[in-house]
Amino acid sequence: HQKNTNNEDETSHCFDAFGYEGIPLRSPVQDGATHVLALRSAPEGCNMKTKPTVFSKGVAPLYFNSNNMPKVAEYFECGGQLYRYLEDEENEQYFP
Repeated sequence: HQKNTNNEDETSHCFDAFGYEGIPLRSPVQDGATHVLALRSAPEGCNMKTKPTVFSKGVAPLYFNSNNMPKVAEYFECGGQLYRYLEDEENEQYFP
């Protein structure tokens, strides 16, 4: 918890980065980075599945819905994070 400008408690929600930026390249490039070193947890050329898992379809949405984040819950339910990872994996802008 932290206090806002009105001295009221605010809560920050944290979640694994894979859900938003599996290969951390988009935000540094958007911020103007000319060089990025990214560590990947899956080897190049591995077969990434796009079918949402039990976690994506059940656990994550339950967490996000219970924390009043329905759009993020919906994003996970449809496997949005998996497609985002594949887009980054195949984007030649990042991997020349």
